[in-house]
Amino acid sequence: MQAFSIPEIKSFMAELLRGRLFHGWELRVADLGLMSRIEIQGSLNGDYWSEKERRQRTSPYLLWDEIQPKICGLIQGGQTPSYMNITLALPASRLPDVAGETIESFLVNIRYESHAAETSKPVLTIITGLSVKSFSLDKTPERLWDEKVSAYFKSRQIALLPV
Repeated sequence: MQAFSIPEIKSFMAELLRGRLFHGWELRVADLGLMSRIEIQGSLNGDYWSEKERRQRTSPYLLWDEIQPKICGLIQGGQTPSYMNITLALPASRLPDVAGETIESFLVNIRYESHAAETSKPVLTIITGLSVKSFSLDKTPERLWDEKVSAYFKSRQIALLPV
C-alpha cells in the first residue's frame, strides 16, 4: 500500500469525472459530501437487471464508466464537494502477471478533501491497496501494484507525489 498526493487537482478531477482514466474498472464505493452525504455501493442490484443482462455481466460490480456520468451529474452544477472518497478496483484477471493466486482485485482509493485539516486547502490523495482471497506474507504483488499504478499515472501525464 502506498499513498500519493496529486498536486494538479482540477485536471485530475476533470479526467476522473469526464475522461476515460478508469474506464473498465469496477466501482466498489463512492462517498460524496455534497448538500448531503451520498453513498453509492458498487455492487449490482440483481433485482434491477433482467435475467439476460445479469448473464451478460462479467462482474458483480458496476463499471466506473457506467456510473461516472451519474456521479459527474451529482457534482456538476453545484458547489465543489466538501469531500469525496471513491474506491475503484481492477480485477486481478486484468493483471495476471502480478496477481498470483491470493489476489482478488487491485484497489485505488481516491480521497478528496476541500479543506484538509493540516493545510485548510484542497487535498487529493491516491492510496493503493489489494483485496486478497487469503493471507500471504509475500508482499511482491503489493510492490508490483504500486509500481504499476505509478507507471499508469505517469503514462497519463498525472503527477504523483509520495505522501
